Amino acid sequence: MDADLWQKLRGLPPSAQRALLHEILRRDPWLLLTGCLYPGRRFEPFHREWLRLAEREPRALILAPRGFFKTTAVTVGLLAHRALFFPDGAYLVASETARQARLILAELGCVLAREEVAWLFAGSPVLRTTDDAIFLKRGARRKEPT
Repeated sequence: MDADLWQKLRGLPPSAQRALLHEILRRDPWLLLTGCLYPGRRFEPFHREWLRLAEREPRALILAPRGFFKTTAVTVGLLAHRALFFPDGAYLVASETARQARLILAELGCVLAREEVAWLFAGSPVLRTTDDAIFLKRGARRKEPT
């Protein structure tokens, strides 16, 4: 997190820190990705641009060599952001193979299980996980189809 943010948080009681940080991260997937989901990983400026592009243009194709953290920065980053801050939605992980989709889902499950996420949401947002799904606590009861 940048120094300005820590300056704002310093001196606030924990509940106010949590509320302020929650609001800031809700508005900025990049800060969630770099400060909460992957705090030790080094990201490059182009990762931020990719994330912004994917947010603006969900059907955009990002071409880069293997190992450039495309899946981590864009797929896992945006899915985690949407799942955490808009938990009443349903999100599909589609990939070339079922194995690859399960690996992405497993990575998403790992970042959602981080201590930082549990602190931010005053408890784990995850109800349960399976090989094929992650079930989150919802804000509203889901309407059954008629």
